[in-house]
Amino acid sequence: MEPNYFGQWKQSIVKQLRDTKKDKFIRRLDDDSLVINYLTYIRECVLHSVTVHESKDILKQLPTLSPNEAANYQRIKSNLISGSGISPYLSTNASKLRPDDLFLALGIMHLHMGQIMDVS
Repeated sequence: MEPNYFGQWKQSIVKQLRDTKKDKFIRRLDDDSLVINYLTYIRECVLHSVTVHESKDILKQLPTLSPNEAANYQRIKSNLISGSGISPYLSTNASKLRPDDLFLALGIMHLHMGQIMDVS
């Protein structure tokens, strides 16, 4: 009989998530949904280098941002280009593995440029 590496990996991920994320929503999810939501969160974190295309509208808005928002905008852009991830700028729902319908349906993410989120 061949080892079931995927099954072992899945059970490892499920155990880790259930042990570290004490949340009613996570406790109610079946194992498959929990793994899918976790992998979706990893996709949202953008842990790979991407090309950033700034729209004319965004560029027009940059001078109106507060210094904190402008610095966070530049960090987000830099993190996307370098592939170092954007999890601190995602909503708290993302780190709780709750589905984001805009991201799932259209691939659109909204990011928080003011307060950086604690994703621990």
